[in-house]
Amino acid sequence: PYTTLFRSLTASFCRCIGHEVLAAEALLKDDIQAMDSKIQAVNKKTKDATDARNGQNDGAGAAKAEMKRLKAARETLIRERQEIFSCRDAAKANLDAKMNERRDLRAQTKYKSVDEIDKKISELNHLQHTTSMPLAQEKALLKEIDELKKSKKLVAAHASVGASIDDQRKTAEDFGSQIADKNMQLEVIKKQMDEHFAILNKIFDKKKDSIIPSLL
Repeated sequence: PYTTLFRSLTASFCRCIGHEVLAAEALLKDDIQAMDSKIQAVNKKTKDATDARNGQNDGAGAAKAEMKRLKAARETLIRERQEIFSCRDAAKANLDAKMNERRDLRAQTKYKSVDEIDKKISELNHLQHTTSMPLAQEKALLKEIDELKKSKKLVAAHASVGASIDDQRKTAEDFGSQIADKNMQLEVIKKQMDEHFAILNKIFDKKKDSIIPSLL
């Protein structure tokens, strides 16, 4: 009798537990279905918001492309300006060398032109032919005439170096003008880049205000 009673009670208990489990499972299924519905609704809102944002022409693509072009142009200008700097430095070094050469030539003679030397030679020749003088004095005079003739080459070289210096100075001025022009172009590009930076920052700030992150 006890065994029969135990089996009967056990069967009744299992039926009660089974009903409770089924009821709990049904409630969980309802909760899961409700959550799935909410997820689907949020997914739809997210998709709609994403499609709307993608469909808008916010200008980000064009601004980024222009920024890329401007950066490439800036790099080219900087490289070209550096090449001009190098040429200017080389021209300056050459100018300094020519000026030192002219200074050395000037130190070797007090005359500044060939005409001035020819005039002095003419005066000495006239003095030699019209004046009676001791032999030693005449030799000294002839030696001076000979030195004057040699100095004509120095004066000519001095004039040539002077012309070269003038050319070098003009070249240096030209390099300075080219550098100034590159600086102006770089300044224009900088302003354009600042404008596109501002555009991109506005677009970025606008995207931060999007509802998509909160939906996700």
